[in-house]
Amino acid sequence: MWVWWGVYLAAEMKGGGRRNRQLTAIFGAGFGQGLLVLIGAIIFFKTIGYDFFAAANAGTYGVPVEPFFGFFAAIGVHSNLLAILISFAVIFAFPPAVYINLAMCQRAPFAWAWDGLAPQWLTRVSDRYHTPVASILLTFVICIATAAWAAFSTSFATIFTIFTLVGFVTISITGLAAIVMARRRPELYRGSAADWKVLGIPVLPVAGVGTVAFSVFMFVEAIRFHKALGVNTLVELLAPPIGVVVVGIVYYLGARAFQQSRGIDLDLAYKTIPPD
Repeated sequence: MWVWWGVYLAAEMKGGGRRNRQLTAIFGAGFGQGLLVLIGAIIFFKTIGYDFFAAANAGTYGVPVEPFFGFFAAIGVHSNLLAILISFAVIFAFPPAVYINLAMCQRAPFAWAWDGLAPQWLTRVSDRYHTPVASILLTFVICIATAAWAAFSTSFATIFTIFTLVGFVTISITGLAAIVMARRRPELYRGSAADWKVLGIPVLPVAGVGTVAFSVFMFVEAIRFHKALGVNTLVELLAPPIGVVVVGIVYYLGARAFQQSRGIDLDLAYKTIPPD
């Protein structure tokens, strides 16, 4: 998955040309956490067995609470204290995860407005705190509405699962861009941080192929097991990802035409790579 997360981190990390820093972060976090998850899974299934775990999650056993790992751990060691500690660990791990995702959501409207794809008022920044206040307020309103939907609707989990695939659309497009960049934009590629070879093999297109392959794999798995995800038909599963592509193209062309009518050429934003 490192090629997939590499695409994500490329826009997150200041200093895109600091290759060693990016590789250390990607491989260190990826393999480190992956190893811990693998060890935990081996111990978990070795202790309780896969059949018991699958049956419990399918509702076969009439346990009084949701059969999460904290419940099984408390049973396994006969300790209420362990269950409490695990539950608190999960609870206190949630706020940092929320903080990270909030930062991403708030940046998106600001970036769209900055590129001329959304109203300019979304680029307003607080003189005191240097934060995009308009974008933050818009995100806040959307989040409140979404939280209410999640709390009072039975359809949220299924629809959220479907829309997870939308993320793979953008990652796939970025992977395709990595594959064709050297041919489509040779003047930007040559001599840049992206022009990197290992044993004479260009790394960027290889990473692009890996990114696209992983995204395709996730789509194939979602199609194979769509009923297990709570999705009844393939139309329900594939409509949002396809719809995002169609709506995105139509929206961009509309914004591009609107800005051209004001004498602004959006195409110029993609003629150069932003300074590192």
